[in-house]
Amino acid sequence: AGVAAQQLITDIQSLVSSASATATANSFVKRDSNGRIKSASPSANDDVVTKGFIGTAATKDVGTAAGNVMEVGAFGYGGTAFAAAPNTDLNDIKQSGNYDIGGGVLNVPAGMSPVNGVCCHFARTEDLHTQLVLSRRNHQLFIRYKEGGTWSPWQELYHSGNTNFTTLGNGTSNIATEAFGLTSTSVAIFLRTAKATTNAATSVTNIANFSVQSVDGGTTLGTDKVVTLANSTGGLTTLTIGGLTGVTKGEVYRVTGGQAIINF
Repeated sequence: AGVAAQQLITDIQSLVSSASATATANSFVKRDSNGRIKSASPSANDDVVTKGFIGTAATKDVGTAAGNVMEVGAFGYGGTAFAAAPNTDLNDIKQSGNYDIGGGVLNVPAGMSPVNGVCCHFARTEDLHTQLVLSRRNHQLFIRYKEGGTWSPWQELYHSGNTNFTTLGNGTSNIATEAFGLTSTSVAIFLRTAKATTNAATSVTNIANFSVQSVDGGTTLGTDKVVTLANSTGGLTTLTIGGLTGVTKGEVYRVTGGQAIINF
């Protein structure tokens, strides 16, 4: 028994003396002077992973503060909920994200209806920002940017959901359509209409007649003129306006003031 006890003591002393504060093979783990323990580089799936192999994300908190790792839904990205527009003013948004636009929010696009929508804000630098605003239910989309401390005017994007591409003009003088001199008394208008390739226009209905002018608007070649259908195939429709004076073939002109519907 005494011999066995002495051998046990010897074995324990040997094990204790083999303890190392470094990653030493076949040794007890010993804390270093800072209370830390060391491990060799991991290779097997069940090895202990050391700090140098876990990347910087493991030392970051999850949240929305500077230096945090963003969780799903942070700033409205990847989640179903949107942050409220701060101070009810789109001009006050500083960080990228998706923001809910409710009633009473300032600096929304003047033409947006209904007023409620979603603002997607992209902050590139402290002074460079871009905003997209989507109106609910009516397919309106607006865009603007900020540079030098000033926001640009809102610009609406037109598409097949909010624009009738089979209507020429709107009956007011501030909408101009480009035309080309066809003969000395007529001009041609070429339109890419939003119809299937197999559909060709059959007629044109004039609601208001047009005025044809020089590009700068200084010379009028004819007023109260009717648009007629010249040709339509493959989604391209050609319209003509005749009864003009002083037209130069191939010259560009502006057509204003009228409104016509292209029928298919």
